[in-house]
Amino acid sequence: MGRKLKVFLLVIFIIGLSFSAFYFWSSKLFNYLIISLTLLIVLILALIIYVKHIMNPDNIYNGDLKQILKTYDSILVEINKLPKLYDKNIIEVKSVEELIDAQVEIRKPIYFKLDVDACSFILLDGNEACVFVFKRNSSDITDLEKVINSMYNKENIEILE
Repeated sequence: MGRKLKVFLLVIFIIGLSFSAFYFWSSKLFNYLIISLTLLIVLILALIIYVKHIMNPDNIYNGDLKQILKTYDSILVEINKLPKLYDKNIIEVKSVEELIDAQVEIRKPIYFKLDVDACSFILLDGNEACVFVFKRNSSDITDLEKVINSMYNKENIEILE
């Protein structure tokens, strides 16, 4: 069950309990009113705690990464060390879905290297490498980005000479 569906269901239960509490109050059924108000308070607290938990950036990153790795498990291959990319034409894609679209066209595995705060995805085909980096924090620089940046710096030096 997705995050949005869980929040939606909690809100529906809260609304339903609110109407029930109003009905019990108007019918002077105070015992049922106390029970429904108690349940209402518990559900509101549960909603607040759950929303606070799912809005945590670490939980969002971990959940999204887990979903990517689970969904595309059949075409992903985990590696310990990044492949050599110095002779490759690097193509940086905007999303993992774009990388999957490219994989469907060329039918080769996507290699991924899992780090603490990022996951680098690489699709190799001949002299091209499609890459995507999924990061917890956009300001962090991953090993793959360091390799790509060093390649661009070497190319710029060669052009200037």
